[in-house]
Amino acid sequence: MENKTPWYDKIYDKVGEVVRKYDLPEDISADIRLLAMDVAKEQYRVGNNSGISWLRRELSKTGQPAMSAA
Repeated sequence: MENKTPWYDKIYDKVGEVVRKYDLPEDISADIRLLAMDVAKEQYRVGNNSGISWLRRELSKTGQPAMSAA
């Protein structure tokens, strides 16, 4: 069966692997997790906004109305 773990869970698990590999203390582990997940979420938002902008430009080229934010 295909692995359908969301991207967030995959990143969280990978950070956990590194934390365990280097046997980092809990306070450092929490900081690294927080940093990695904050950066991942921000990059996801940026990519999503870029995709929406691209789609609107493409739709305007074809004369189709752009989708409104719901």
